[in-house]
Amino acid sequence: MTIDSNAREPLSLPILDYSLLQSNDPDAQSGFISELRSALLDSGFFYLTNHGIPLQELDSLFDVLKRFFTLPLEIKEEIAMEKSPHFRGYTRLGEEITDFKADNREELDYAPERASLRPLPATSPIYQNLHGPNQWPDEALVPGFRDGVLRFQARANDVALAIMSAIARSLELSPRFFEEAFGEKSHNRLKLVRYPAAGETGVQGHGLGVGPHKDGGYLTMLFQDAVGGLQIQTRMGSWLSATPIRGTAVINIGQQLERLTKRVYVSTTHRVLTHSHSERFSVPFFLCPHLDAVIPEIDVPAWILDRAREHHEWTSDVPTRELLQREVYGENAWRGITRSHVGVLCKHYPEEAKRRGYVH
Repeated sequence: MTIDSNAREPLSLPILDYSLLQSNDPDAQSGFISELRSALLDSGFFYLTNHGIPLQELDSLFDVLKRFFTLPLEIKEEIAMEKSPHFRGYTRLGEEITDFKADNREELDYAPERASLRPLPATSPIYQNLHGPNQWPDEALVPGFRDGVLRFQARANDVALAIMSAIARSLELSPRFFEEAFGEKSHNRLKLVRYPAAGETGVQGHGLGVGPHKDGGYLTMLFQDAVGGLQIQTRMGSWLSATPIRGTAVINIGQQLERLTKRVYVSTTHRVLTHSHSERFSVPFFLCPHLDAVIPEIDVPAWILDRAREHHEWTSDVPTRELLQREVYGENAWRGITRSHVGVLCKHYPEEAKRRGYVH
């Protein structure tokens, strides 16, 4: 990471070379692990280059999502999220809420393609409703959409799992530390997002595609077009642009991983600005464990705790309950998605919505 020597503020995010991690050279792997540790101690954000997902496939994915978003609204809403009790499908401009503001974006949400468990037995936790099938656009209207999305999900998952293994190694844990929780039943989520230009009809005037927030999960891998707009908040409160670099992914960790590492590794606030005259497209992939997972608490080595003090204002004077909150992942996932998509909650889970005071 390039640092302003006067203000000690970062000027750019670090760039990590994934091919070093995949190398058979132990020194190359160790170098990647060391750079990864520094990036996660400092801001929790970095670019990943040479990630192995072919540019041709990424270009094809962006092409099909752009073709979907050019469809008439009534066609897009044939797969509206409100039709899915599993929170999958299309969300129109302004319907998702972040930081108490309507997002200036429209999007598609996907998760692993699985059979629905509804109706759930009375003894099953409500978050098991998140299991289910996706909603797909008509193949005739957007040829190759489903195949392209599923292929990308598989490739992104492989890279993200390798990064999680590297994170375990950076904490002097077994490379397989996270393997059980992030196995075949993991509940990854994928968004295909369009941010309209500021002058487009329906765009809110607050200037934000997505308001300031931290990701709630473990690891996010973002692919973005050339327009830009993603910004990272520094420790001094200023905003650093994650300028698009073709062929790279932007990686960041979420609050769950920050919590497990006793806040040694940092989950950083970020936002997306609305561009004045150009629409923007992005594809974030969220690596998440299976819904019943409870991730073991991490005993962070003392020397890494000392490094944390050098990188940021780390302190152990935080209530243990906040630092070591060991909850079932599905509970956290359910809280987050129902808070963002209240309309879906009210339609499919009226009793839960009433309990929360959304309906009377």
